[in-house]
Amino acid sequence: MILLPIGHEQSTVRRLPVVTFGIMAICIVAFLVAGRGTIVSDDDIELADKATDALGYYMEHPYLELDDEFEIAFSGEADAIESEFAELGELAEGFGEMFGQPESSGNVADEQAELDRLTDAVLEARDDHAFFRWGLIPASFSPVGLVAHMFMHGGWLHLIGNLLILYLAGPFIEDVWGRPLYALFYFLSGCGAAGLFIAFNLGSEVPLIGASGAIAGVMGAFLVHYHQTQIKFFYMIGFFVRGTFDAPAWLMLPLWLGEQVALALLVGEAISGVAYWAHIGGFVFGVGASLLVRKAGIIENYVQPKLGEKIDTALVERPGLDLALAAQSEGRHADAFDLLATEIKSHPGDADTAELLWDAATELERRAEVTPLVLRSLQAQLRGGEIDAICSMWDRLVEADPAIRADPSFLLRLTQLQVKQGEHDRARETLRRALMNAGAAPAPAVALKIARVGRKLDPAVAAATLRALIGRDDVPGEEKATAESLLTEIANAGTEVSTSPAARQPAVRQPCPPPRQPVVQPAAAATRDTASIPLSEEPDEEPEPIPLSLD
Repeated sequence: MILLPIGHEQSTVRRLPVVTFGIMAICIVAFLVAGRGTIVSDDDIELADKATDALGYYMEHPYLELDDEFEIAFSGEADAIESEFAELGELAEGFGEMFGQPESSGNVADEQAELDRLTDAVLEARDDHAFFRWGLIPASFSPVGLVAHMFMHGGWLHLIGNLLILYLAGPFIEDVWGRPLYALFYFLSGCGAAGLFIAFNLGSEVPLIGASGAIAGVMGAFLVHYHQTQIKFFYMIGFFVRGTFDAPAWLMLPLWLGEQVALALLVGEAISGVAYWAHIGGFVFGVGASLLVRKAGIIENYVQPKLGEKIDTALVERPGLDLALAAQSEGRHADAFDLLATEIKSHPGDADTAELLWDAATELERRAEVTPLVLRSLQAQLRGGEIDAICSMWDRLVEADPAIRADPSFLLRLTQLQVKQGEHDRARETLRRALMNAGAAPAPAVALKIARVGRKLDPAVAAATLRALIGRDDVPGEEKATAESLLTEIANAGTEVSTSPAARQPAVRQPCPPPRQPVVQPAAAATRDTASIPLSEEPDEEPEPIPLSLD
């Protein structure tokens, strides 16, 4: 039976998972450099040929002494090969002359020297083999082996299987923990896996290779942070029964751990060639480290501030959002509405929560109740949100209430975003809304901001605002001088209020595009990695969310 994870419902991260992809790249390069790209590598062939020569010579001269190091390397203990050959010799005696009896040439010393030369050649080929140079050998521990073994793999299936699991889990833990902490965690998971492997294989000459121990640690972290996530599995029983099914992480990952423990105790690593104890050690370390990180508040107190609030706590713990999504999927829109209204108050900068709340309010015809909450969310998103999400949500608010009022400062920053998107008609409309919402006598600072934003976008509005400001008695002389300077700039640009198309007729709204569908997971709402947008200049280009197609 084959059971293989092929995807899960988490499908979006906010930043390119550089560490995860870097680890995958190093594994592939190490695999190819070590000559493992072919079915049988050159060092495999060389070692097998020399071992065959040595054992063949010993079969012809069983009265000679095999080197103890050679026997330990190939059978795990001294004299083991000699004992096996002795038993075969006794069996052969029972068949009389069918097998014949080997005889010495008369020069045992020369024969022994030849056997020693052949076994030394085998040991030299073994030491030159990539697995023994870079693998972790419990009997001869080395720091190089501790690090390098995490990137070595025995064959294509070994490599692809490990990288698939890393691809499914790694980017999401890296997204939560940040790159430096995740990289350290990955390395320590590999060390923890190696430590338990060594503890159960003391004195073994068999090298440990593969990233699976460290990846098991990532799986443990995934269980802690994404325990509710549905994982998609492919199964095949025989050649004809096959299909897929979904199961939660909290069920399947502990079952996998139990399987590894059972196989380690019942089958063992010497027979299977699988490092079960390394898997167990890595997974247990990953769970323990993740619980410790969460309990210590490292993500919230250290990682988030360091990343400039790019990692939202929604990715760490959002039970309210999970319940809201569950209620929504079950058609309990009123329950979802209440839960989402609570969530957006504690996470106002989460664009996806805002859109989900608006959808629920639309379903229940309660949009007026949540408009202030959604406006607050848009204002929070301006500190580092996705331009498309902000503009799209604002369009939906205006479509529902064309007379909607908002803070002029927010509207001016929104105007800049719309210009950035090339939506100049909408930007002019938003600029005029900012002027109307500023009142009959706007604060001089607000009026000057309107003029600065509008001097190229809508010179007529900018000029009218400046003239009104200059004509007021309550405006200090410094602000009037600034207004006169700006008005002169507009006049020098050759734009007259009386001839401006924008002055003669209001901007025409284009039909609103379909609202952006948020990418939200039951365990976490995806957020974005963005920079703040200064008011006095156009915002910088912002990165798009990075989709990871896992199904």
